[in-house]
Amino acid sequence: MTGIEKLPNRIVWADAARVLALLLMVQGHTIDVLLSSAVREGRLHDLWLYCRGLTAPTFMFLSGFSFTIASLKRWDSYLIPSAAVRKRLTRFLFLIALGYAMHLPVRSVHDFGHVDQGAWHAWLQIDVLQCIGVALLLLQALVMIASDQKRFAISAGCLSGIIVLVTPFLWSIKWTEHVPEAVGAYFTGTMGSLFPPFPWAAYVLAGASVGYVYSRLKSTAVALPTAFIGLGMMSLGTVFNKLPFTVFNGIEYWRTSPNLFLIRVGCVFVLISVVAFITERVKIPAQPTQFIAQETLLVYFIHVCILYGSIWNPGLQLYLGKSLGWPSALMVAFFLQVSMVALAYWWHKAKRTIPQHSAFARTAIVGLAVAYWLF
Repeated sequence: MTGIEKLPNRIVWADAARVLALLLMVQGHTIDVLLSSAVREGRLHDLWLYCRGLTAPTFMFLSGFSFTIASLKRWDSYLIPSAAVRKRLTRFLFLIALGYAMHLPVRSVHDFGHVDQGAWHAWLQIDVLQCIGVALLLLQALVMIASDQKRFAISAGCLSGIIVLVTPFLWSIKWTEHVPEAVGAYFTGTMGSLFPPFPWAAYVLAGASVGYVYSRLKSTAVALPTAFIGLGMMSLGTVFNKLPFTVFNGIEYWRTSPNLFLIRVGCVFVLISVVAFITERVKIPAQPTQFIAQETLLVYFIHVCILYGSIWNPGLQLYLGKSLGWPSALMVAFFLQVSMVALAYWWHKAKRTIPQHSAFARTAIVGLAVAYWLF
């Protein structure tokens, strides 16, 4: 095993990148819910749509990156079953459970007998939380199997590539003929899953591999080399996509293409390089950035409930869905961004300064939500 002698507790540019991804996520979901169909055309919309497509890869890549950085600090405690491993697994399983809970097809457990086939199908679709949770469980398994940090990083990188390459094949299989729908939804998007682990888990695994590489760097100046790597990957993916032949048949470019994976990861590298360049030259308030970055799950849950609604509340989609022009939609998005940043900072600070009160509030909120669903 190899250790990390002086790895900083937090990496400012990584926290800043997570906050940026969070802001882009809130903005993307808000525009998606509120923007009128009449203005969903033209270059502005196409540019927004393409940039929005980079939010999930960025989030997932940074999730894997953060997993590795956190693991390297306490590597030995994650190699065998321990309290640290149990805590980590509980957190990852909670992500998966929350992903399903956010899409429950009924407002009360008593209504399950009235759920139709369409509602069951929608509930079993895999969203971003389930995908990240499964990918992180896989990374923890790799830690315990590989034992050595370098082997872990190589395994994660290779597995990321394998996932990308086998995705077109897996998507061609009619999974409902072989396994229950709840299982098949993890292997293909043809059954409605928005973020099936094939190919989306590959971004998490790629981030985990890069996290190890970063930990071994002698220099903290990562902006320029990261930008060159990103541009190279984008160019490579573009060139491959222009070739007059293809290795795979029936590829959906925007869903299963390995070339798109290369381009998107390259874009993530460029985005990270810009954030790193800024943080290398401008003093970013480290603690507030850290507080906000560590509450991305809270922000995701709250803003999705506000916009799309849930079994606990109606959302803006019900009242204002696709009715606003660009200026109004952007204004609402900005207001929601500011609100979510303030909530994340306040909540994390409360957990640190008044842990007992915040723990009681968290338990009470979860208890009320569960009671509402049960009764």
